[in-house]
Amino acid sequence: MELEQPILRSSKAYISPNQGQNYASNIVSSPIQTSSQVSDDLSHHRILENGAPPATDSADKKLSWLRSQIIGGDMEFDSPFGKRRLTYADHTASGRGLKFIEDYIMNNVLPFYGNSHTSDSYVGYKTTKMVHEAAEYVKRCLGGGQDDAILFCGSGSTAAIKRLQEVMGIAIPSIMRDKVFKSLSSEYKRWVVFVGPYEHHSNILSWRQSLAEVVEISLDENGLLDMEALRLQLREYQGTNRPMLGSFSACSNVTGTYTDTGALARLLHQFGAYACFDFAQQVIDKQEHDYIKAAMDRLLPNQNIWILGNISAKRQAILSFLIYSTTYSSSAEISFNLDEKEVRGLYLWRETGNKRDKPLHGPFVAKLLNDLFGIQARGGCACAGPYGHSLLNVDERLSLSFKSAIQMGYNGVKPGWTRISFPYYMSHEEFEFTLAALEFIAIYGQRHSNVNSHELQEHHEVDANSDGLINKYASYLEAAKRIAGLLPTFPPQRRVPDDLDLNLVPFRV
Repeated sequence: MELEQPILRSSKAYISPNQGQNYASNIVSSPIQTSSQVSDDLSHHRILENGAPPATDSADKKLSWLRSQIIGGDMEFDSPFGKRRLTYADHTASGRGLKFIEDYIMNNVLPFYGNSHTSDSYVGYKTTKMVHEAAEYVKRCLGGGQDDAILFCGSGSTAAIKRLQEVMGIAIPSIMRDKVFKSLSSEYKRWVVFVGPYEHHSNILSWRQSLAEVVEISLDENGLLDMEALRLQLREYQGTNRPMLGSFSACSNVTGTYTDTGALARLLHQFGAYACFDFAQQVIDKQEHDYIKAAMDRLLPNQNIWILGNISAKRQAILSFLIYSTTYSSSAEISFNLDEKEVRGLYLWRETGNKRDKPLHGPFVAKLLNDLFGIQARGGCACAGPYGHSLLNVDERLSLSFKSAIQMGYNGVKPGWTRISFPYYMSHEEFEFTLAALEFIAIYGQRHSNVNSHELQEHHEVDANSDGLINKYASYLEAAKRIAGLLPTFPPQRRVPDDLDLNLVPFRV
């Protein structure tokens, strides 16, 4: 689908006082403009002049300008090892603010912002007009036509899913759920809602708490949505004459795995079910595919890194992974080809040992990325607990054991991973630096497991005045290597409390 190039425009003047009765008659006859009138009005707006490169410029120049507009793009913060430039790699969770958008809002929206449910006042009319123009423009950018509607629901997909449940008549406070079920008549046709295996909590927990019957479709043998299992479930419920709806993630926020939304919609429609998709993780189709391919090619051969999910499936530029600690075993065998892999393998053997041990805790790896390199990542389960159970092979018995341990106060036993993402506008320098940092932690990360990082701060801060981005990144890596050189290669593991089952600590402590 061809998406329209977004253009921000300044608002047209409201109306001059000398328009008198014409103004009054216009307001009475049509207080709120129709979508066609809004489209016509767009021709009266001027393009926001903010130093943006012309459309004829190369993609690199446009992306360079876009990066210059990121709020906080060149900020530094105090880490335990001195100042670090903030390198943002958690775009899956939240994007970054852009100066030209915030400037537009400050100069063109906020000065005249008011209640959008009236046209009796200047701010009411102007805000209502902007809302309708925005809706029309967004719909057009998404390929919508006259038969399509767009609703602004609030904060992201979470609010949209909740609004959908309200429209379906199944949204209800969870504490009232049992009482409402008991009061329903036998003639009530309960909704059947199908959800996928890698849903965000927003697209599964609220359905479970609603009046719907939720049917969870599992992964197939390739780690993808099991279309055949969905077909069988649809066929089974079709005979009940109950309303059916599928609510599926278009892209996993953990592994970046795509869903074939077209094929899925056709299957749902074949059995008379509605098709709904959570597109929160889908992004503009640009160079992020080059980034994810380069990242996979570079990280997959690393014996200490395990990338989660189907590594051969098409995916967004999102990586969730585990970094393993190592031990040394004289009986272990490592095979390398007689080329640079052999050299690299022997180097890793000397630096980290030759036997894979328990993985480092996901939040711990995210903390190392932050403290040593300034890289903002995400540790934990990324609000996708059910998918995490599948990825990490956590069965129901083990899941209940984790729950019991957490209720005892051992919150740190919760399993998880580390996640990073590469947006299309990320610079090549940031991309290479992020991968280098991951490779560094795969070699030296376990050395930090028993260290109070503040003890190392005094003698290993980097020069905060390093010139140039590449030099700054290089200084971070050099400082991290000096710090690692002071630490034992195989630090002793911490003692697990006696009342905590060792099987509930699958990561290195």
